[in-house]
Amino acid sequence: IHTKQQKVTSLQRLKVLEDQLPAHQFIRIHNSYIVALAAIDAVHKNEVQVGSVMLPISDSYKRSFKEFLDRNQLQ
Repeated sequence: IHTKQQKVTSLQRLKVLEDQLPAHQFIRIHNSYIVALAAIDAVHKNEVQVGSVMLPISDSYKRSFKEFLDRNQLQ
């Protein structure tokens, strides 16, 4: 888990974490990534920019990510 202040290691599965996070603030974009809406700086065709880091959006999460963006007016 990466925050602005620190990096935290957890043994919790991402699916469990995803279920615990507020769905209107966080979205799964890849088997390895969940991002906070507030942390997204830009959205490119197949990637999300968080600061200087580019995170891939996997094919299996593209549709739900687009719907999430549409609901939250970020594009």
